[in-house]
Amino acid sequence: MTRHRHGHGTKLHAQAAAHLEPRDDDGVAARTEHDEHAPPPRRAPLPPREAALADDAGGMTHEDLVRALRGIDGLVDVGRNPPNFHFRARPFLHFHHASEGTYADVRFGSGDFEPVWASTPAERQELLARVWDHVERADAPRKAGRSRSRR
Repeated sequence: MTRHRHGHGTKLHAQAAAHLEPRDDDGVAARTEHDEHAPPPRRAPLPPREAALADDAGGMTHEDLVRALRGIDGLVDVGRNPPNFHFRARPFLHFHHASEGTYADVRFGSGDFEPVWASTPAERQELLARVWDHVERADAPRKAGRSRSRR
């Protein structure tokens, strides 16, 4: 490699540095996840839904939903107001208020957050059920391992 001395440091010649960049099959410099100039990943769009009724009468309110989420073993509200839940010490669920209504960003897997509507009582019930199922499934192997080790 050709090196040129500039001031107090050493700098790789541009051709040599370009040779070291990761390349795709066509020889084009590939972007890596550490590329600071890469655009941020696009967030998932809000799922389509029928016209939502904002009437909370007789159904689960936002406060009821937050209270129920705080009652799920394994979820920790680190934000309080606004609520911001972690699961297994990682960000898991937080809320947004948009002109179309309220939605939660939830990390159901190891990937990015998924937006889930939470504006109506039915949407809140659905969100709570999905979160409950996710936490139960994620903790099932741990609970099974504990019961075997006690025998």
